[in-house]
Amino acid sequence: MELVEQDTASRLQEIEILLKLVKQIERSQRKLHRALPVALSAVPVLKASAFLLLYNVIESCVRSSFQQTYQEMYLNGVTFDQLPPGMREIWIRQEFSVPLDTANQSTYLQRARKVADYISDGNVMELNPRRLPISGSLDGESIFKLCAKHGVPLKLSRWAYGGAELVTVKEQRNALAHGHKSFSECGREYGVQDIERIYKQTKHFLVSFIKCVAKFNGNKGFKK
Repeated sequence: MELVEQDTASRLQEIEILLKLVKQIERSQRKLHRALPVALSAVPVLKASAFLLLYNVIESCVRSSFQQTYQEMYLNGVTFDQLPPGMREIWIRQEFSVPLDTANQSTYLQRARKVADYISDGNVMELNPRRLPISGSLDGESIFKLCAKHGVPLKLSRWAYGGAELVTVKEQRNALAHGHKSFSECGREYGVQDIERIYKQTKHFLVSFIKCVAKFNGNKGFKK
């Protein structure tokens, strides 16, 4: 999990740099108004960008952490009958996922035979973190549910406040990504202090999450 920690820390540092820039612009707004007036109009856009960066680090951290879990499972030779029930369901859902244009009775019958043979042969389980249904949908509640499905006990720092602000990050990111809200509009709704608070809570949440997944992997919690 060391690489996940390093990557998450690096992405979080990018957000810190962005927030420092915004604060510097706001502190120097009189000078900038004369020398570089466009800098002031860019502040709302920069603040809104912080939500995109925050959501990206959340999704990257969660996906990469479970990738480590799946790699540990494979290296430990875990078979289907050794998996906890929740992870069995995840694997089955991944195996039965087919493109809509090929989804028919024959396709599902072939998949069912393949899955049955794979299990009966005692093959080592391979789960794909990129096929987790988390794109654009992660917040505190959904991460708790995802951890529960994997059997990971998620205990948060008190400073994460239960991950309450992660839903704000998700909602603002999706509003921006889908064009429901402009960057300027989003940025005007939040002061830099608000975004700093959201950032800090998100950071504490992710640090706790990584520690819990690392402990789960170390204890081989993926093996029933």
